[in-house]
Amino acid sequence: MRRSVLPGTLLSLILLTLAAPPAQEAPAWVAELSERFATEVPVALERESIPGAVVLVGHLEGDEWVTWCEAYGNIQIEPEVRPMPVDAIFDMASVTKPVATGTSIMILQDRGLLSVDDLVSQHLIECDTDEKRDIRIRDLMTHSSGLPAYIGAAAQAPIIEEFGYPCPDALQDVILNIPLQYSPNSATVYSCLNAITCAQIVERVSGQPLDEFAAENIFEPLGMIDTSFSPGPGPRVVPTTVGSHSSGEFLCGMVHDPLANIQAGVSGNAGLFSTAQDLSIFAQMMLQGGERDGVRILSEEAVGQMTSEQLPSDVRTTRGGVAHRGLLWQIAVGGPGDRGMETIPAYTHTGYTGTAIRIWPSENFYVIALTNRVHPDDTSEVAAFRQLCWRVPGEIALGIDTSTQVLKPLGDALATP
Repeated sequence: MRRSVLPGTLLSLILLTLAAPPAQEAPAWVAELSERFATEVPVALERESIPGAVVLVGHLEGDEWVTWCEAYGNIQIEPEVRPMPVDAIFDMASVTKPVATGTSIMILQDRGLLSVDDLVSQHLIECDTDEKRDIRIRDLMTHSSGLPAYIGAAAQAPIIEEFGYPCPDALQDVILNIPLQYSPNSATVYSCLNAITCAQIVERVSGQPLDEFAAENIFEPLGMIDTSFSPGPGPRVVPTTVGSHSSGEFLCGMVHDPLANIQAGVSGNAGLFSTAQDLSIFAQMMLQGGERDGVRILSEEAVGQMTSEQLPSDVRTTRGGVAHRGLLWQIAVGGPGDRGMETIPAYTHTGYTGTAIRIWPSENFYVIALTNRVHPDDTSEVAAFRQLCWRVPGEIALGIDTSTQVLKPLGDALATP
């Protein structure tokens, strides 16, 4: 049954990181965007039955970043209604892949401890088999390894029955030994198992589980104070759905994704929680070539690899479309019907719970659009809301003409994770 968005207090925050006297006024686009979104975002949330959202826009103007952020609707509507705070902590779902897992792999490459061109079997002996011996880390990160997309509920059940819940070691062992569905580098299939395997490589190479490595080498150095795996419940943590192992309670601070949940919330494919403000810090680091405020996380070369096309032109999706993949980032190049900012090349990722980040390097511009679309019952949509979040900020802040439209069909290149 579709639910209308219940009224909530509109919380807003204008975050200006301009290194200038307090009297300096915000750029005109800030007020214009706030006014435009105050009208259009609630309508979009109502249309797609999304309880609430937080949107943040960032733009480098001169030598300084200007960021704008507002919250809309409600953080939850059951069992009680609570308004959405601007600093809400969201289950990032698959946004975990590039932000935590991919970045960790590239840090290890920068330190000379691995290369994305290494064979996976160099680091995971379980993959030293005739079937998997030729898979490289790059293949995992471009979703061209041949691994299945997921392990569904029916296949999860016997693992849980035998090993209990959670059972991270047992699940990871199953994934390491799962048969390939197609030959490596013959096609791309977006797969959570690729990212989970990457996380296992991080642990084997660094000696630390992914959550500890990412905290020590990404989040803490950058000052991403609200970013972690499985933070537990709290007043700012966005609830999702009732979990199959949550005693009838809404999941809050525990990951929604079943495979990550079986791994006690720490997984390469999902499990990260964060805020729009922390992701803004991360986006600025990426746009500045791996460094922010004197703290270098990645080399410029690593950022370039992650965020540029990494697949040969003959490696396509299983439906024959061109596959645009960086290293655990999706490369957005514009598809049929796209307009305005959507026609400008970007790197991006989405999450099943309703999270999304998109970064336009040519414009030094980014948008973070976070929703709790799976609350209370995982029936809401989010596609139209995201289109609004990509198009309108570019129109207002950058003057991008939204009447510009991609007309030439590009196949199924932009399959959404």
